[in-house]
Amino acid sequence: IVTLIYGEDTTAEECEAIAEAMEAEFEDIEFEVQAGNQPVYSYLISVE
Repeated sequence: IVTLIYGEDTTAEECEAIAEAMEAEFEDIEFEVQAGNQPVYSYLISVE
């Protein structure tokens, strides 16, 4: 599972589009999107 956590300067729609593109490229990996609202980083990525 790869979790994309988007910050306060990024929209959920932008992050969902990234997740969809990555899912198309890596079909055997599950991607999820979470709101983190972190002020400094646009994205954090967690891999389990």
